[in-house]
Amino acid sequence: MSGELNLDSLLKNMDPVLSQDRLVFLTLSKKISLHEINECVLFFKESEGNTLVVKEQTAIKLGEKFDYIWALITLNVHSDLQAIGFLAAVTKRLAERESL
Repeated sequence: MSGELNLDSLLKNMDPVLSQDRLVFLTLSKKISLHEINECVLFFKESEGNTLVVKEQTAIKLGEKFDYIWALITLNVHSDLQAIGFLAAVTKRLAERESL
């Protein structure tokens, strides 16, 4: 089933929810177990290395250092990956709020 393509409809119907989890990005300095990988929120395998997004408590438990704490916003709308401008509109609004 394809998602919504219409930008106005996406923006009108999204239901953003801010996660209460405090998240961090890690490039690990050591190998981790399968159990620890399963605690990842996101895992990026890139040519320059692997990046994990984990809860702050997991990073502390692993003894890994991190620079920033991030939050996850789920938009709760079925968007088509080809919906042009959707993420740009959302990030523009977040940037405007940040500058207040």
